[in-house]
Amino acid sequence: MMSNLLLQVLIVVAFGAFCFGCGYLTAFILTRNHWRDEMIKRGVAHYNWTTGKWEWGEPPSGPPAANDPPAGSPESMRAMLAKRRE
Repeated sequence: MMSNLLLQVLIVVAFGAFCFGCGYLTAFILTRNHWRDEMIKRGVAHYNWTTGKWEWGEPPSGPPAANDPPAGSPESMRAMLAKRRE
């Protein structure tokens, strides 16, 4: 008789933990998305189309230098790899 009660308690506790975990994960995702949207609206975060990543802080000021190759071109890729090797 005691084992049935213990099994029922364990099932209820496990279900409660599962529901709590799902709720916590949902709240975390929604809060993160809301916070990110707010930072984008304020101009703190911006999307860099060249790298495909979100960047934080002020965007780079001014256009690229005149002698820089266009982003995504083979020349720019070679230059980027050369800088990484240094």
